[in-house]
Amino acid sequence: MLATAQTGTDFTSLNDAAKQAVGRVFNGLEAASTVIEIPASPAAAFRQLPEQTVGVVEQGLLSVLANNTIVGVLDPGDLLLPDAECVSPGCDPLRYGSDQGAQVRLWSHADLNTALQRDEARQTDWLSAVVLT
Repeated sequence: MLATAQTGTDFTSLNDAAKQAVGRVFNGLEAASTVIEIPASPAAAFRQLPEQTVGVVEQGLLSVLANNTIVGVLDPGDLLLPDAECVSPGCDPLRYGSDQGAQVRLWSHADLNTALQRDEARQTDWLSAVVLT
């Protein structure tokens, strides 16, 4: 994730650790995935990602929009946890887009959970990735 303010070495260390944990979870994962191309678009055209999925940014920069404000920018290796299925009624879900285009690889929650249940080391890395993200 790219920071929008000066963060110092602590943020960089946490970000690096998160990306390493994400890499350990998804590299070589034997579960079906889908690649989504996010075309270059203005914020007005940002969109929700499919429900019941988890993703990793593979290329480009992916902006996260909440209530018409960009609240974060994800870069390659960042974990993407779409929130559309857990947002409270009356609260707008996050939307995603890119000024110059991006590529995201998505896995279904069900497929990911099945793969994680078979591999205790991946489960541990998954917890680390989520917490650090």
